[in-house]
Amino acid sequence: MKIFTFTGDTFAGHWEFEYDVNGFLARALNESKMEDKQYEWLSRHFPIHEHMLPTIITKTSRVTEITDLSFEMFWERFGNKQAKVNAQNAWKKLSKVEKIKAVEGITPYNYHLQINTHLTKMLPASYLNGKRFMDEWPHQQKARNRQ
Repeated sequence: MKIFTFTGDTFAGHWEFEYDVNGFLARALNESKMEDKQYEWLSRHFPIHEHMLPTIITKTSRVTEITDLSFEMFWERFGNKQAKVNAQNAWKKLSKVEKIKAVEGITPYNYHLQINTHLTKMLPASYLNGKRFMDEWPHQQKARNRQ
């Protein structure tokens, strides 16, 4: 079985798709709040097979395979390994979607630090507790404005 989440910037929550060993949809869980037009769009593009997942990815949505949402994976990827217990406690409070977004947000945050060398990387607990993975960094805003 493989499990994927579908999240987006234009709707709250997420969809979860689970596929069997042959790639066919075995389960779909809707934990999102979408507008009618978004439901209509998804119904036309509903990924009944795993190979159809790329068809639902847009500029404002993403599909993420859930393989490892452990704290240790986050700890290794984030770096700045300080105040581990505080970070573990913050991690436990996050929903599954927030954990995915926290991991996805590390790369843009690190790039923000690379181009702003005067800034210091925050502690992992601060990143998680402040939900800084939800921030849109200036380089992301510029890229969005060019679209």
